[in-house]
Amino acid sequence: MAHSDENKAVNIGFAAHITAAAPGGERYDPTLSAQERGSAHNGIWLCGTCAKLIDSDSQKYTIELLRAWKIIAETGNEHEAAKLAVFSKIEKMMPELLEEMRNDLKGYPLKREFILMRNKRQGYVQIYPYSGK
Repeated sequence: MAHSDENKAVNIGFAAHITAAAPGGERYDPTLSAQERGSAHNGIWLCGTCAKLIDSDSQKYTIELLRAWKIIAETGNEHEAAKLAVFSKIEKMMPELLEEMRNDLKGYPLKREFILMRNKRQGYVQIYPYSGK
């Protein structure tokens, strides 16, 4: 974050473990050595809110999800990060619809496409089937 002195910065991030550093912690992996648990490979840099969230709900914030976040952040792929953020919001708003879509895709992979449109007036996202015509 910017500082009024151009030679300084304000650090507002937190280093967090993807798998816990000690037994009893969130997402603890007993197969990792102490050195592996303390390595940068097992770490992710997050804002304070996200650092608290991931350690409060390890069912939702899985090892796989956190590793995906880390890869996206480290590759600098803002487009992928934005897609992940949008999908997370939609997941919270319409979990049943997304589960139905996942099941459809299992039976008919890559047969359907959707357009997501924000309805600013009503404050939600609308999903429209897209036939490609």
